[in-house]
Amino acid sequence: MFTQWRWMAISSAALAALMMWGWNSAAQPRGGAPPRPTTGSGPYKALMEMDTSLPDHTVYRPEDLSALSGATLPLVVWGNGACVNAGNSFSSFLTDISSYGFLAIALGPIVDRNTAAPAAPPAPAQPPIQQPTDTTQHRGTCHRPPLTRLR
Repeated sequence: MFTQWRWMAISSAALAALMMWGWNSAAQPRGGAPPRPTTGSGPYKALMEMDTSLPDHTVYRPEDLSALSGATLPLVVWGNGACVNAGNSFSSFLTDISSYGFLAIALGPIVDRNTAAPAAPPAPAQPPIQQPTDTTQHRGTCHRPPLTRLR
């Protein structure tokens, strides 16, 4: 029992360390900098491409599929969030994942990074309603019909 617990603790710590290292190496550049060319940190050289059968998606995969000896690739389906329709928004991260033998499909085509942000909201179609500047003059001027008694 103690040996099994010890093995699980060590393997969990090793997995957490590997994930943190992978995340740091795949971190995206900040401040609109151009993306770093990367093929991933895994055993397979990875690439990012668009496929004509998936025109609204970006595919990340190992470059040499024959190196996998016919193995089936696990699939990662990626949604960017924040209404961003750019498949290369997380290119370093997804390339790194695919370099470990995964097939990653991201929502959106490959686009210029400067146009990947969601569009600004449209201007209002009509001007806002103007409120009266002084409403104190209108107090007590409402006409109310006299109350009648029901018989």
